[in-house]
Amino acid sequence: MIVNETDLAYIAGFMDAEGSICINKVKTYYYYLRVCITNTNLPVMDYIRKIVGEKILTYYYRGQVSNLVIYSRNAKLFLEKLLPYLHVKRPQAELALEFQSKMCQEKLTIPKREQENYKIQITNLNRNGRTKEGLGSVPMGKISLPYIAGFFDGEGCVCILKVMEKYLARVRTRYILRIYISNTNLPILKNIQRLLGGYISERPNPPKNHLQVYSLTLNCNKAKEFLEKVLPYLIVKKEQAVLAIEFQSKMKKGKRTMSSSEQASYKARISSLNKIRYDLHFNQLPYLKGTNNRNLAIPNL
Repeated sequence: MIVNETDLAYIAGFMDAEGSICINKVKTYYYYLRVCITNTNLPVMDYIRKIVGEKILTYYYRGQVSNLVIYSRNAKLFLEKLLPYLHVKRPQAELALEFQSKMCQEKLTIPKREQENYKIQITNLNRNGRTKEGLGSVPMGKISLPYIAGFFDGEGCVCILKVMEKYLARVRTRYILRIYISNTNLPILKNIQRLLGGYISERPNPPKNHLQVYSLTLNCNKAKEFLEKVLPYLIVKKEQAVLAIEFQSKMKKGKRTMSSSEQASYKARISSLNKIRYDLHFNQLPYLKGTNNRNLAIPNL
């Protein structure tokens, strides 16, 4: 399969949203690089599997979550492809590439203390690099619509809200299109906001020992414009986006163009799509048939 910049930018966005980069330790013997992407949507995981290459990753399935895992040299190849398009996990990727390059060149002769130091640095970035001060401003020219689509597929939500409000001494029902992207990395949300609009808010009362979560929210026509721009690149939320655009196109300001029952129908259809669990269709992917999908292979150094 020919891989183009659109594919890589989308996967980078999805990786920034749903991926992880770490260095693991096997007892006291050695350290190895591990890259993982986790999601409940099998079709998008299958798409990434085909783009990345079937032979360089391990695929396993646990409960309702599917995982793509890449180790060591193959992880290095994967990160080298994505590095120009990554934003949130760029610092971790740069350290991981430096670590793996030394491991390959020096054939495991790097002192254990130095290997442990790489592990600690990446762990600290994963824990602390997503705060307000954790990431500098991402260059605006490098954030593309495919990247935003991948990030939105991983961290976004499309919904229609039912609102009860008073109008001329009586209560009426309104339905409002809303989309939001939630993440602990405030700078990346601000950069998306500059490109596509919306407002950012903090999630109140974060649990103890959890990072603050921020949400970028767009309503009604602003949400429709956002979805129209990223629609050609969406995979996970494409069906919801099509319904949402259709819904908002029928809603004209100051005019009642749809009955309450029709608006409620759009809300129910989008809610139903959001609740789909792709494990129900697990055996539809031929490479997964007849397996227990817990292939935790020993990493290839």
